[in-house]
Amino acid sequence: MNLFQRVDSSHIVSGESFFNGKNFVLNAVAALSYIAGGCLGTLLAIPPSGVSPVWPASGIALALILVYRVRVLAGVFFGALFVQVYAFLDHSSAEMILGSMVIGSVVSVACCVQALVGATLIERWVGIGDPLTEDRSILRFMLLGGPLACLVAATVGVTALWARGVITGDDIWLSWGTWWIGDTIGVLIFTPFVLTLIGEPRSSWRVRRNYVAYPLGLLFLLVVSVFQYANRQESQKIKSFFDRQAMLFHHAFSVLIQDHIGTNEILKGLFDSAGPISKESFKIFTVPLLDKHPGLVALEWMAHVPATERERFENSQNEGFAIREPEESGQMVSAGPRASYLPVTFLEPLDGNEKALGYDILVNPIALSAVESARDRGATAVTGKLKLVQDGHADKSGIVIYSPVYERFQPVDTVESRRLHFKGVAATVFRIDDLVSIVLSNLPDMQLLIRISDHNSMLFSNFPERPVHKVIDIPLRVAERITVGDRGWYIIYEPSGQFFHRHLSWSVWWLLLGGFSFTGLTGIGLLMLSGRTLRMEEEVKKRTLELKRSNASLAESESQLRLAATTFETHEGILITDSAGNILRVNHAFSEITGFSSDEVIGRNPRILQSDRHDNDFYDELWRYLLTVGKFEGEIWNRRKNGENVPTWQTITAVKNEQGDTTHFVAIFYDITEKKKAENEIHDLAFYDPLTALANRRLLVNQLSNELAVSKRQGTFGSIIFLDLDRFKVLNDSLGHHVGDELLIQVANRLKDSLREEDIPSRLGGDEFVILIHANKRSLEAASDEALHVAEKIRRALNRTYFFDDFEHHCSPSIGIALFPDSGQTANQILQQADKAMYQSKAKGRNTISFFHQSIQEAADARMFLEKELRSAIENQDFVLYYQPQTDRLGRLSGSEALIRWEHKEKGLISPDQFIPVAEEAGLIVPLGIWVFRESCMQMRKWLDNGLDIQHISINVSSKQFRQQDFVDQIAEAISQYEVPASRFVIELTEGVVIDNIDDTVKKMRALKQLGVKISIDDFGTGYSSLTYLKQLPLDELKIDKSFVRDITTDFNDAVIIETIINMAHNLGIDVIAEGVETEAQRDFLYNKGCRVFQGYYFSRPMTSADFEVWVRKGER
Repeated sequence: MNLFQRVDSSHIVSGESFFNGKNFVLNAVAALSYIAGGCLGTLLAIPPSGVSPVWPASGIALALILVYRVRVLAGVFFGALFVQVYAFLDHSSAEMILGSMVIGSVVSVACCVQALVGATLIERWVGIGDPLTEDRSILRFMLLGGPLACLVAATVGVTALWARGVITGDDIWLSWGTWWIGDTIGVLIFTPFVLTLIGEPRSSWRVRRNYVAYPLGLLFLLVVSVFQYANRQESQKIKSFFDRQAMLFHHAFSVLIQDHIGTNEILKGLFDSAGPISKESFKIFTVPLLDKHPGLVALEWMAHVPATERERFENSQNEGFAIREPEESGQMVSAGPRASYLPVTFLEPLDGNEKALGYDILVNPIALSAVESARDRGATAVTGKLKLVQDGHADKSGIVIYSPVYERFQPVDTVESRRLHFKGVAATVFRIDDLVSIVLSNLPDMQLLIRISDHNSMLFSNFPERPVHKVIDIPLRVAERITVGDRGWYIIYEPSGQFFHRHLSWSVWWLLLGGFSFTGLTGIGLLMLSGRTLRMEEEVKKRTLELKRSNASLAESESQLRLAATTFETHEGILITDSAGNILRVNHAFSEITGFSSDEVIGRNPRILQSDRHDNDFYDELWRYLLTVGKFEGEIWNRRKNGENVPTWQTITAVKNEQGDTTHFVAIFYDITEKKKAENEIHDLAFYDPLTALANRRLLVNQLSNELAVSKRQGTFGSIIFLDLDRFKVLNDSLGHHVGDELLIQVANRLKDSLREEDIPSRLGGDEFVILIHANKRSLEAASDEALHVAEKIRRALNRTYFFDDFEHHCSPSIGIALFPDSGQTANQILQQADKAMYQSKAKGRNTISFFHQSIQEAADARMFLEKELRSAIENQDFVLYYQPQTDRLGRLSGSEALIRWEHKEKGLISPDQFIPVAEEAGLIVPLGIWVFRESCMQMRKWLDNGLDIQHISINVSSKQFRQQDFVDQIAEAISQYEVPASRFVIELTEGVVIDNIDDTVKKMRALKQLGVKISIDDFGTGYSSLTYLKQLPLDELKIDKSFVRDITTDFNDAVIIETIINMAHNLGIDVIAEGVETEAQRDFLYNKGCRVFQGYYFSRPMTSADFEVWVRKGER
């Protein structure tokens, strides 16, 4: 029994060409097999060398060379070349591509040489004809083909990688050991596996598949599965470490950047809220800010100096001050003449920044662009990367934040007015490198590569020139964007080389190596066990071969006799031919079915029965299958003598002699015409509508279920179009069912004409039709667009006039569309959703199209329910006003604020945070706001009548209510009805309401002031443009937002902001009240800074009107 089919070299030279069709196919299969094994090994490869702890391709190559020798050498080489070039391809440059090709070629040659060396050693020391049934032969085979031969590729490959610089000297021994072990294990596992598939003789190796190949395959898959599970756990751990580091750094960096911007806003506030600032005042103000932010290069003030004022300005500064600009050499000289200047006027710290003092920043294009943006927009702007003048020739770059300052009490609501009253800019200077260093110093345990860019400009990067080799194949990259003033910075985070060394565990790879080693040893044991079994079976075969041959001959003879005796008595047609296909004999049933007599067909070929229902390819494939398998059974359409086609069920069997050669063919067939007719009728009744011939509900649900499963598996989307004919019942009842049926048939025909072949129209019953649109779209949006297009096409088609014998009819459809797949959807649920959407169309007035989507429907239902309850609550006046006192420092009452609550019958007291947004969306906020004001007027009237002197009630007004044309009239009417002084009310507006349509805002505020109503800005300080419009508005009060009050004792920035607001309000003659005061320390701080009115839990929580009255009277005593 020959284990390997050796190919003689003389045959190669003198026989068929190496590149003939058969060899080409063999080499193609060899290449694909090697590629498959290489791809499997590559999945487990370890960077940077790309070496795998198991390399199935080495075992596959050895088995191919052992069986086919040099005939498959080209296929092995090209398969190895593809795998190696793919593994090491670096397309960053032409030089790197060439280097990758060189490495791939060298390693591919080494792989071929290794397979040849292994095959040669096995032939020399094991033998060509050895069946590998002896334990000694098996051990020699594995030792020579595995550990010994595998030294070749490992040594050559690792040397090539080291020479090209892919791996370092430190990685040589690890890479070599892993390569050698991977090839060895690949041989131990996959060489026996492949030999069971292609080893010669096939019969001997086929027996060993059950005992060797299948157990090895299952064990290999088990090891890979365990490894994949463990590797996923390791990957998740690594990714969580990296994501946490990136998140921590990004948060800290973003906070630091925004802190710098906030610092510049504070500096701007100094110049906004005060008169002339001296150099000493600037220093006193900025020193605490610089102490708090050590990463800042400087805080600066640049005054805007027209050319006509230059001399006076320079003389007004310290001695030696001059407006300067740098020469090409970097030397600072007096600035040349131009329309205006923006010199660095004040600068802290001066030490190290002396060169920047007097520097006109307008000569720098980058700074000029940022300053113009800040000036014209009235908002903070940030420069791109620029070279700081104080750095001289040092290779450093910086970023500058500019905040514009305008002349006080001047309008700046247009670009022209901002340019006219432009006073200068407050600036904060810093370096990105310093910021990154500060964050990393506070987060020392970081192994991150960071790249920060501003559009196309690189601001910072610590990425190495050569990319970091990932030791684990998971996407470790985070891209974030932060807004810095008027610019967007893009930050990319990747792990550094130390990250993997720090966090990666090698236990997973040891698990994999151990599992594959055990699998290889198991393969050797299975070969030994199966070899012993083969030796025993071979001995038994020798002794029983003659007996089996005798019995087989006798059984064949008896079978032929029985066949001859019974064949021609059957009612089925029978045809017998010789091996060439010539008809030798037919029975009577053959003549009855085909119409041909025996004399007409004997000696002829069965091609006389071929019909036009099958092409030549069908018969060619039938003939090939019959020669290969020896038997065919199936449906064939034959042609009768009269030319009629008849369906038959036919069985064709090849009859062979003792040598296995085919001697005859026997065909048995019978007519299945009636059977197919009955099957077609049953199928049509089960799956089609008898009136319109469209698919019925059963077929539609089956097709929809299949389409739903395919769409979920492939990630595609489709749709269902549900339509109902408007006013069909009127036609059916008035003109009769026969007219209704005719209309339904015409509708069905128009649907067919409007659809593609793959789309399925169906009739559910009555006048309901459903169209299934094939799920071939890659997004829900694309599927909805297609569904809408088809639905509109159908709607137009069905809107055309219908013609009957003696009259015309017009009919329109109501159409509903449901998209799929969605989570948890079934076919019936999709139909229900489309049905609901159809009824939505009817509700809209018919002849329209509506969509259904589950998430939208659920959200709409919840919102509609809350809106319904809210409408009922407004109608029943299920609301109550709570009042929170506004007091002086000692808790003496100076006013109150009205706060609405919903007294729900089941849920109890509901906070406005839960129902005000719904009221806004549903348009209920206006009647709700009117109720609040009228209720406040009524309560004020009661208090006045009871002798209770409440100075005022503050009432929040929404944007929609304030924008009502008759808002002022509503306020006046309520005040007049309850006969209360208008001065007893304060209208609170948010900054967002104020800056939206400023002209309308000013007009209404003035009208309210004429009535005597006071105006307050609520949550002051949280907006962005309030300072710009503050001087234009007739305000009585600013209410400091509680977000600033909360941290005033611990946050320097909040403290400075509050102090600035209070000073600004006092300068403008506006009262100040602070909300959210909860501690004595907060009260004292606010009082010391000039705030005299307070509101918050420190004094009192909101109360009902009765409790509030008790609280007031108690305070009076």
